[in-house]
Amino acid sequence: MDHLPLPQDPILPLTDIPYLCTEQYDASIPFLDYPRHKDKPWMTPNVGEQPYEQREKFHPTPPSELEPFLQSWLFFGLLTELLGSFFDHDSFVSKSKKNTSLTIVSTTVLQSSTEKWISCVKIKENTVQKALYEHACHCIELTWKVLRAVGPDFDHRVKFSIAAVAEFLASAVEKAYRGTFLRMFLCRRPFAKGFYTEDIKAKMRDANWCPSDIVRLVDKFESIQLLHFFSRMKRPVGRVHHRDCTEKHCVAYRGNLLDYKTRHCDDCNDTRSCREISIDHQTVMEILTLQEGALPLLQIPRNVKPQDISSVQICQSTKDIPHVALSHVWADGLGNAFANSLPQCQLARVGNLVGMITECAETPLFWLDTLCCPVGPPEAKDLALSKMRLTYTGASKVLVLDSSLCCYDSNDMSIAERAARILTSGWMRRLWTLQEAALASDLWFQFKDKPISLTLLFQNLLHTEDLSCVRLVEDTWNDFQTLRIRNFSTQGEAINLKFLDRALSHRATTVPQMKPSDRMCVIWDLIAGKSSGDLPCRIIFLEGPRLKQRGYRWAPSTMLPPSETFASVQTRVIRWHGPLGKPTQEGLLASYPSFRLYAHRFAKKESIANFPNSRWQALNNLPELRVIFKELNNGVWYQIAYKSAGPALQVGGKPNEMPLRSIANLIANGNVGLVLSEELSENPNEHIDKKYREGTLVTITHKQEGVLHARLGAGVLFGPLAPHEVLVYEATELLVQEMRECEMHEYPDIDPSEENEAEVVKSLRAKIKDLVSQAITAFPGLADAVLLMMGEGGRPQDMWVLVTSWFGHVLQGVKLGKEQMWCLD
Repeated sequence: MDHLPLPQDPILPLTDIPYLCTEQYDASIPFLDYPRHKDKPWMTPNVGEQPYEQREKFHPTPPSELEPFLQSWLFFGLLTELLGSFFDHDSFVSKSKKNTSLTIVSTTVLQSSTEKWISCVKIKENTVQKALYEHACHCIELTWKVLRAVGPDFDHRVKFSIAAVAEFLASAVEKAYRGTFLRMFLCRRPFAKGFYTEDIKAKMRDANWCPSDIVRLVDKFESIQLLHFFSRMKRPVGRVHHRDCTEKHCVAYRGNLLDYKTRHCDDCNDTRSCREISIDHQTVMEILTLQEGALPLLQIPRNVKPQDISSVQICQSTKDIPHVALSHVWADGLGNAFANSLPQCQLARVGNLVGMITECAETPLFWLDTLCCPVGPPEAKDLALSKMRLTYTGASKVLVLDSSLCCYDSNDMSIAERAARILTSGWMRRLWTLQEAALASDLWFQFKDKPISLTLLFQNLLHTEDLSCVRLVEDTWNDFQTLRIRNFSTQGEAINLKFLDRALSHRATTVPQMKPSDRMCVIWDLIAGKSSGDLPCRIIFLEGPRLKQRGYRWAPSTMLPPSETFASVQTRVIRWHGPLGKPTQEGLLASYPSFRLYAHRFAKKESIANFPNSRWQALNNLPELRVIFKELNNGVWYQIAYKSAGPALQVGGKPNEMPLRSIANLIANGNVGLVLSEELSENPNEHIDKKYREGTLVTITHKQEGVLHARLGAGVLFGPLAPHEVLVYEATELLVQEMRECEMHEYPDIDPSEENEAEVVKSLRAKIKDLVSQAITAFPGLADAVLLMMGEGGRPQDMWVLVTSWFGHVLQGVKLGKEQMWCLD
């Protein structure tokens, strides 16, 4: 992909994309219907037909057939459809420089061809522009849907090349029609999902990427342009290595303060004679206690030699004299856990760096936590920490020192690489540096040759018009916004929780913190107080640890988002939107879409009203992957599945004490409800995947003045059954009813420990299989529906398993009114 930007000295060169087309794209055929004219109608199904994703899952097209077709249709066809006469097929095909016998796809002229098309489009009438714009959106949407359905055996290079061009053209469409229509982001789709293969991740780890950083990139960034750029970018190899890190934890930047060691500069020639210089502790204490707005500041002459430093001058801050506040990562060795002192080499280096960033002729003043924040006694340290806001808001400049930046010369980098290096620095992963950045009025990052102003970097990024990196720029810009304090509040003083959540994601502390205390209860009260006493009611669907205090068990026990099994940074923001709830002494009061759930019963069948005995478990005791329930009022079938198979807070149990249990068993033994994050879509044409909702099982304790009070349980995923599954379960329900009547009539309830019980179970199983065979013949379309549901290798006769597992997997439910109020804890 020649159009994609690369960092300096990339890990790997651009990937050659093999030219696989067996025939050129036929421009006389409409793009949206192309597969139907090529004997592949299942790729563009009509309403009511089987979705392509499902068809491909159960009946995959061989990659040798699919790869050439999709390259012809979705790569060359999409370019032809959108660029028209400005696209020339032969200009996008060339010979590989690595292997001249290999014909490859080339995007060298993509930028210039697209710019010509944009110039032509802009002069057309509005009605024509609108039609072209909507058609382009439909083409890009279809490309995304087809790509996400291809299997793991599909050539990643071909898939990636189609996705990269589609993303590029989506940006081009936005640029071409910008200012003409509202809602100009309809073309955007998450083409980058799945871009990092295991092979790409392995090469990045070999280049000293932390596995948890790779997870962070996938979680936070949405563009192929930026993820591809990162995948080619080397990480510095020095003191920090990531051999022992995992996808969940970076141990390189974590440690024990008792084992902390202050480091000398890399160019310190004689560490033995390089002495540690301490500051005057008494002077620092006097300044801190003198008055509320006073700070201790330091002075070190410019260009001083390390051996010439015998002491550090301490001054009191004033409003008239500017100072520079330093922000750094302790893991780089500039801290000191035991004394307010640093080696002479470090002091000389800091003095020189501060001198470079300041404009005054006099020796500049600066603040560094290692020297200005007393290590003891505790009350002195607390006093200094209480002035952190003043320290950084009062600084004329804040200078970031990070070893992963200081080893690179910024003059050798593009603007994009400078931004990418900052975003992936260790400094961006620390929790404490977030407030230091957000409070800064003028933030600078020190590279090997000079400091770089974040403000100037912003300006340069925003002036980028190059389509080959426009999405890269947008991704970096969005993440940089978390470094500006004005973005952390909405109208008035209300806290922007969505923005705060993104800013905190994937950040950590150098030293693992103690377990949360009552302070988090106070924090949630303060946050609610800033928003008229309200909080987003979808907060209950956030994964991770919760507070244990009564009335606060709905609240996260930390503001640091955990690694979630269901939601990325992009999808977590949904929880901070929508309806509000009000924290009370008994829990979070809010209205939710919800259901009451019950064990399955057959209406008007008194003889089989009781829950069946353990004989049904003996028939087929399958593990529970999901449960199905039928809404009693409208007859709609739904499914529920746990979001995670790990330990979770269980319905009716104490927090974090009960193992994950069967949903059906929970409902059979308790007064259980299901609350949802949002209403289900009633659009029958909407794809089934878009109808899924997050939910939480709850145990209802009592009802007071119309409000249902309940204890929060495990998180689940909830959605309607697909049409073919509905057909299967409707038929199965009739078979279960018939089978239960047969059992009650022919076999009295016998203790399963008795000898003849095994024969009874064997006889019942044979009876069930016989009934299933009859149903397969009697119900039109049932055999195909069962095959589609069972997947590859399944048989229609396998439906007998659903009958035997019915009472362990099928429930009943009643949908509650939209205004039903809940008090959840």
